[in-house]
Amino acid sequence: MDIVRELLGVGDDVTFAILAERFDVSERTIRNDIASINSFLEGSGLGLINYGPGGSIVLPDDFVELRDRLPEGGLSAYRLSRDERRLLASVLVANATSYITLSEVASRLGTSRVTIIHDLDAIRDLLSAGYLELVSRSGRGLIVNGEEAERRAYLLLASVSAERLPESLDVTIFGELSADDTVAIRKILNERCQAHQLRMTDDEFRRIRNYLCIMVHRVRVRCRLEEDSPRPESLADSFATDVLALVAQYCRIEVNDAERNYLQGLLASANLLGHEVFQTVDVQTQVVCRQFIDRVSKGIGVKLSSDYDLFEFLSRHMGSLFSERPPQPPATTEVSAVVGRHPELATAVRQNRGPARGLRLSLSQRGRVGLHLPSPVRGPGATSQRGGADQGHRRL
Repeated sequence: MDIVRELLGVGDDVTFAILAERFDVSERTIRNDIASINSFLEGSGLGLINYGPGGSIVLPDDFVELRDRLPEGGLSAYRLSRDERRLLASVLVANATSYITLSEVASRLGTSRVTIIHDLDAIRDLLSAGYLELVSRSGRGLIVNGEEAERRAYLLLASVSAERLPESLDVTIFGELSADDTVAIRKILNERCQAHQLRMTDDEFRRIRNYLCIMVHRVRVRCRLEEDSPRPESLADSFATDVLALVAQYCRIEVNDAERNYLQGLLASANLLGHEVFQTVDVQTQVVCRQFIDRVSKGIGVKLSSDYDLFEFLSRHMGSLFSERPPQPPATTEVSAVVGRHPELATAVRQNRGPARGLRLSLSQRGRVGLHLPSPVRGPGATSQRGGADQGHRRL
């Protein structure tokens, strides 16, 4: 609540370091708190806080509306039941990569150290049921022993049990995953279901999405799966490979065969079904769009392939160009001005259409495709401008 008030007061003129100094905590704690705030913002239909260069914090345009939407008592108003507290405490120690103290667990859950001590036997029983061992060392704290596969299975099961809890508590399960990561994972999973003509129930979709969030966090903290034997061939094989490739690309992680085998095992139990109706043009657009982005990246010497927002906006736009009657937008001074400041973009769009070379684009259409590119092309320092450029395009 104090961080929200601070951000409402100072706007974008603040960094992680400033907030950490202001509240006498670590920058990691500030990142966790902002992840919780973003979960509340997303649930409230508001824009999300982003990170800019130099550890700067970039607020969405509608952030001021949060002032009137906070629940009484702020983001920490939710009181955990005894069972919920024990479940989340077990998750915290299972997710830890080294010893975690009783005081740390208590602080994260808003309770006392004495309460956590009284809960230890119950926490140990929960973990034991998941084939994990809770170890307590005097002067060091708690640590969990067990295989990485069993640890992830436990975290996944806990994520299902914790679905009724406020989204601000997701950080205990998914670690320091940014809002951009979770949104990208959800969109990739949905997109690939369409591309592979597959469908799954809402519950199964959330389960696989949760696992991918857990996987990204665990890989980032260097917790790798043990080598696993290949699974029997199934409908999920190419789907799992495709999903992992895109998650690795946009979340900037490296995955191996063990990761693919584990995901295939989860998908094999998800009762995947084929779509009865499917638009092939959707896949064609996605393929063309990704190839176009790769070609432009090489042409201008800037890597754009890890920007999922760019891919999403551009594929949505290009999808309309592949329709039977593509729109013919009028030329506007705003589009001309943006492209005029970056003539290399117009050249890149004209020369790098790849499989879409047969598609004839008017000067105005090329300008509007190029309009998606200036922000990422300008480099890391343009992060805070991205929303404005895309919003400007939608207005046009």
